[in-house]
Amino acid sequence: MFPKVINLTLILVIQEIEYVLAGYSEYPYQVAFSIPEWRNKLILDVLNQIPNYYTILEDTEELPTDAQFLYASQQEQVLLETLIRESIADIFEEMPTS
Repeated sequence: MFPKVINLTLILVIQEIEYVLAGYSEYPYQVAFSIPEWRNKLILDVLNQIPNYYTILEDTEELPTDAQFLYASQQEQVLLETLIRESIADIFEEMPTS
């Protein structure tokens, strides 16, 4: 079989979005970003603003379950969380009200 290219940053961003959204109220934030279209928009917005890291996995290798090792420092984690919060606010403003 062929090796697989895995975006490790995507795994990290999804984990961090879950963590950050857990601190927001269920309505309207968690409900709004449970909609796949808006969740994907948030993920893409964050990914477009940070460097992405990839790895190649052979068939016998397992995908890392925790991408926290990508952080060089606690400051990088705080910066990513801040970026996610800013993206949540920006995208939430774009959402149609009805």
